[in-house]
Amino acid sequence: MRIMSRGGVAQNRLGWLTDDLRTEPRTGEVFLWTGCAPYFDAFFSDLSLELVESSRAAVRVLNRLGVVPVVSGDERCCGHDLLWNGDRESFELLAKHNVALVAESGARTLVTPCAECLRTWKLDYRPFLKGGALQVQHLSEFLAERLPELRLRENGRHRVTFHDPCRLGRHLGVYEPPRRVLAALRGIELTEMPRSGPRAVCCAGGTWTHCDRFAKEIQVERLREARATGAAALVTACPKCRIHFACAMRDPQHREEIGIEMRDLAELVADALES
Repeated sequence: MRIMSRGGVAQNRLGWLTDDLRTEPRTGEVFLWTGCAPYFDAFFSDLSLELVESSRAAVRVLNRLGVVPVVSGDERCCGHDLLWNGDRESFELLAKHNVALVAESGARTLVTPCAECLRTWKLDYRPFLKGGALQVQHLSEFLAERLPELRLRENGRHRVTFHDPCRLGRHLGVYEPPRRVLAALRGIELTEMPRSGPRAVCCAGGTWTHCDRFAKEIQVERLREARATGAAALVTACPKCRIHFACAMRDPQHREEIGIEMRDLAELVADALES
């Protein structure tokens, strides 16, 4: 993050784009803010999460809606973790670069599948945004407004449960859009955990700074709660939640009782698109 804040280093952050995905490199109405998913896949390669699949899914779903989003190779980390760890100087350098990048694209809407990026853009970037014309939405909010246009098919029958990311729920009050999207997926049955919505339990990851035995206890307890629903998969809308839960599931003492498949919301929607 600090390397990116100083600039001068070329990034290869578009290697995940495939030929079937339609994007614009510089200008367009909708800017897809992909976040640090490509970096997470490198840093946490031992977890084999392939978080860029959620980025590909986001583009596929937007393309289905007739949207060709801007996906920029000049995007940098939003700086969320730097801000929360007290490095205000580096955070502001990233904020100014990113705001200028999106402004130059001419986009009127910024969509992101990452809850932390959403919170950063909506709240922490507010002093750097000029004019107030940019609409910032989580992907689930964007999709919830356009569900009839997606033409979704049934892709088997599955019971899932949904984990509310703190930055999406507690910080921004976005609880219903992800559930509206899940309700539109034919064959998907949502079974809520006892603590969901405003009562949802944090994944205990923080900003990579609180990974201790207390965090592990919270994660194990949350995963037990997810398993107890009988769901085949735990769905969330934040890549970091998936990383922290995947790490917890590697614990040999608890692996058998807390192991559960994890899916990103965008991936479920992309799977349900009609051919």
